[in-house]
Amino acid sequence: MKSTTMKDVAKHTGFSISTVSHVINKTRNVETNTRRKILKAMKDLNYVPNTLIRSINKTAVRTIGAIIADIREDFYTEIVTALQARAMEHGYNLLLCDSQESAEKEQFHLNTMTSKEVSAIILAPVDTSATFETLSDSSIPVVMVDRFNEHLPADFVGIDNAQSGAHATRHLLEKGCQNICFLGHHENIYTIAQRQQGYQSALQAASKSSGKTLQIEYFQGAPNKNIGTSELKNFFKKNTDLDGVICGTSSICFEAISVLEALNRKVPKDVRIVTYDDNKWFDYLRTPITSIIQPTSEIASEAVDIAVDRIERPSTIKRKIFLDFSIQER
Repeated sequence: MKSTTMKDVAKHTGFSISTVSHVINKTRNVETNTRRKILKAMKDLNYVPNTLIRSINKTAVRTIGAIIADIREDFYTEIVTALQARAMEHGYNLLLCDSQESAEKEQFHLNTMTSKEVSAIILAPVDTSATFETLSDSSIPVVMVDRFNEHLPADFVGIDNAQSGAHATRHLLEKGCQNICFLGHHENIYTIAQRQQGYQSALQAASKSSGKTLQIEYFQGAPNKNIGTSELKNFFKKNTDLDGVICGTSSICFEAISVLEALNRKVPKDVRIVTYDDNKWFDYLRTPITSIIQPTSEIASEAVDIAVDRIERPSTIKRKIFLDFSIQER
């Protein structure tokens, strides 16, 4: 059955559409008798104003927004899957956006979500300066996952990345590695910077305790791009004595494996690798890869729980939750 429109009400009463609109939206005083006739016609015709429909929908549809830094990374794919499952348990929809490590895209998605008045936002931040300005002007609860920034008015759930970087480094040292490098995307990315810091701290501590000078070597690729194979190959050619590699992400790890194979460097005979996030393909590779495992399901579930708690019980006290990581040795 065709739904009744404002035009139908106007035709039924003999008044103009603008007059009917003023009665519905209360945008202008309308003569009492005219108003009564229009309201009666609305009732008789079962007319429901669009404004009321929008209001009902807004109340009924509960949505949590999620802005992920790079959905191509297995870590974020797992995070999104768990976010959606937990949000549904709480009776919320999940609106997903991917910033692709772009500050411009992140800002666009934030503006969209704040204008749509989502119930809460779960965010892996890229550009903290612009993000801070946007979120400071909004009353929408925000929870950061994976990446932390003390300047953002938000809660945080993730692992201690500096501690994990140090743990990965100590693991390679215990395996006898003496020349360890760190491969990462741009150091302005919070997780990469923290993991790199942990790597450096562990090497410095080992140098101090052993009396040996352990060389610190970094390779930084560009954000939102794959590490350049030719640049990485040149890096390994230049540093032929490297016997340990820490990869900041699993995608970087695959690039490193490809380059090392091309250079006939055997893993783990010539070079040992520790990477982040336990990619599903690692068990099928001929190359044994040790990985730092982040509890993606727990991170996502905790983030949604905090977001829902913020929605229902607003608080000014921000929470910073570090969950335990583990290491899968191969």
